[in-house]
Amino acid sequence: MALDGTLLYEGAAVAELRMRELRPAEIERYLDLAGEDALASVGCYRIEGVGRLLFDEVEADQAVILGLPIAGLLRYFRSVGLVGP
Repeated sequence: MALDGTLLYEGAAVAELRMRELRPAEIERYLDLAGEDALASVGCYRIEGVGRLLFDEVEADQAVILGLPIAGLLRYFRSVGLVGP
């Protein structure tokens, strides 16, 4: 996040997802359930939907997986008084 060319906040977060081993029939079933959503997503899954069924293990805040590590950003906003506790 920058203001007038000055960097105000910079952060990074890591998500670790371990996909299940899937048989062709399971992939077909998933694609039937996901429908067009599968084709509209990077990686062909949406973790907030039936895509969660593809994974054995998910270690991350869902917001990190969706692309915005909101927890760190909110900590910054609180530290500078932009949002309350």
